[in-house]
Amino acid sequence: MKFKLTANIDMSEYLWLPIGTEERPFTAILDGNGYTVRGIRTISQDERADGRGDNSGIFGVTTASAWIGNIYFEDVEINGKNNVGGLVGKVKGNTTISSTAIIGRVNGETMTGAISGQVEAGTLTVTNSLVIIGNIINFVNEGLYNLGKSASIAIAMTSTLYEVTGVRGASNGDFTNWTYVQNMEYPLPSGLSWQGTIRKGLSTDIVTLWRATNEMLHGDIENEGWIEKTNVQYTTEQIYSGEGALELTGVSSNVETTVLTINKYYLDVNHIYYLSVYAKSTIAGVGIDIYWPEQEPNFGQQPITEANVWQRYSWRVSRKNFTNGNYQLRVDFDNLSKDGKMYVDDIILIDLTEIFGAENEPDKAWLDQYYSLIGHKSVSTDQLKLKTAKNMATTGDMEGDGWIETANAEYTIEDVYSGGTAIKLTGTTSLPEVTVRTEESIYLNSDHIYYASLQAKSTISGISIDIYWGIAEPNFGRQNISQANTWQRYTWRVSRETFTDGNYQLRIDFDNNYRNGEMIVDNLILIDLTAIFGKGKEPDKAWLDRYAYLIASG
Repeated sequence: MKFKLTANIDMSEYLWLPIGTEERPFTAILDGNGYTVRGIRTISQDERADGRGDNSGIFGVTTASAWIGNIYFEDVEINGKNNVGGLVGKVKGNTTISSTAIIGRVNGETMTGAISGQVEAGTLTVTNSLVIIGNIINFVNEGLYNLGKSASIAIAMTSTLYEVTGVRGASNGDFTNWTYVQNMEYPLPSGLSWQGTIRKGLSTDIVTLWRATNEMLHGDIENEGWIEKTNVQYTTEQIYSGEGALELTGVSSNVETTVLTINKYYLDVNHIYYLSVYAKSTIAGVGIDIYWPEQEPNFGQQPITEANVWQRYSWRVSRKNFTNGNYQLRVDFDNLSKDGKMYVDDIILIDLTEIFGAENEPDKAWLDQYYSLIGHKSVSTDQLKLKTAKNMATTGDMEGDGWIETANAEYTIEDVYSGGTAIKLTGTTSLPEVTVRTEESIYLNSDHIYYASLQAKSTISGISIDIYWGIAEPNFGRQNISQANTWQRYTWRVSRETFTDGNYQLRIDFDNNYRNGEMIVDNLILIDLTAIFGKGKEPDKAWLDRYAYLIASG
């Protein structure tokens, strides 16, 4: 049986019952003929009032050579409980998806995927398709699908672009027949109609740009990630996109107003970067600039020639004057001693050398032309895993409990890195070291690799800090404290293969070396890399240090 659309369909005023059930799965051909179906919102197969049930998708269950193609599903919302997919809830037999685009949200509890909640049997073939889906909770197989237990399952994906929960990717295959309309947010696969006058196929570089990761964790400026102060605050009144922006207020007594990121971002001096920001000023004849690091040379001031209009400003820069390291990024409103305000939103920073390779970085004109294809989200697949990693040190925030106080180790509220309390270790001339240990015992798997991060500040330099877990040799490895009275982050990537599996307390050592002094520690993070990334796939320490700010400390 074959079905063919002859016009666009708007379903936004209706509820959608998924096509195909366990008893009567969809086995036919749906040819969208290049048309669009928009506004689908599912109810479940059992028609629950809350719209949530099993096998939920535009199609509930497919099998027996079902074919879906040449169709654009826009503004889709799929709700369900188990086996919930953007297109198909459950694949029970050979199913082909061809020249199809689906953009929307999927809300499920288990077996949730952007394309299919579960591939139970047969081959799922996806070709020449675009998948843009948010809200996937069980992030395996790039969040696209979940596999059942049958040995007969197969997945064949070619010439397909996807973005799942903000993470972008591309399968192998040819994209030269795709449609790109300038200033369009997403390209479309061939076979779909679209209004537009400037159409281009997707080159290899465009597909590479599609997969680029925004280095800015809070570039969307949704009321977090930036340091508020006098003349700098979040606003919901003037925004370019999303729900928040930054408001910088310039006054006649200052030539500039600046705002800094809370997080530090890793800079490689041998790399070339591209940054884009939207800004709107209440006055013209002023400027906008970027500093990263927060010192000269800057990116280069750009003039704001028109007031009260959102404009995009962009830079392509190298940072050879600096040294490799983590730095805050600063946005400057160069108000030139004039009263006025500048609003800032939607910042994107990408590492061109990392994305395209040294000597292959595109020029600024090309980047400005294809800017709209850059993902605004700030996490890759591995970064998302890191961002959702569980801190094994459940009292690592050191908020007044979970650590054993002694005569030389106590909680303090006088100097903290984050939160309300930290732990102060007091060294004396009669002690080579001062230690503090957790009350809880933390489970250690001797075959796994772990990453630890700790913030510390000492009143003396020329001493060291270390971690023991279990409380026996070998330790994690002493690290020197070379600068006094400064918060520094210390990190370790370690295996524990000399221990046996079991529960062990963790200990932090202030190696004061018989000197009077204090060390304050805060914000301990301990994660199991093997459990998160898989055996043999644990990231190296340099990568972990670069993206450690993604890990939640709680």
